[in-house]
Amino acid sequence: TFRRGDQVITRTLSLHREAGETEYGERFDQFEVSITNWAPTVTEPTVPNPAPFSYAAYEALAATWDMTALTVTSVIRLVQGRLSVRSLGGPISVLEGTQTAASGGPLDYLAFMAFISINLGLLNLLPIPMLDGGHLVFFVIEAVSRKPVHTRVREGMSLVGLVLLVALMVLAFKNDVERRWPDIVETFESE
Repeated sequence: TFRRGDQVITRTLSLHREAGETEYGERFDQFEVSITNWAPTVTEPTVPNPAPFSYAAYEALAATWDMTALTVTSVIRLVQGRLSVRSLGGPISVLEGTQTAASGGPLDYLAFMAFISINLGLLNLLPIPMLDGGHLVFFVIEAVSRKPVHTRVREGMSLVGLVLLVALMVLAFKNDVERRWPDIVETFESE
């Protein structure tokens, strides 16, 4: 029930329930709430802000924290198996996401670029040899043991890290190809 002028109007809101599977193979069961074909007829006046720089810095830090938490949560869910590896994307997914964000305007584009930067930064800190996180692990081991890690151990772990990174890149690219060109993939699988 709501009031419009002097008139009291009562309406019923029903939620549309939708269940299924995403293109990444994850099941979902959700309710859809949305407003379509709505646009403001009069733009609202801007609210003056006495401290625009500190406000912008706070909002930037809050947005960065949210993106970081999303990335960390996604990695944890991948390791737990709660998030399908089919959801990983490679360069084609990044290109498509960039195009979508650019069509949404400069703020969407900058937010997407920030998201990609935060993702790459956090993934670079994973404790995988060949990445900065792997080097940090070696530094901690050397600091605790007070002697350098043996060269053969370092080389072997670097090789393991390289194999992991190549496998991850191949998987992400495979997912991109399967999402982008499913007909070609089905043709190869049927032969």
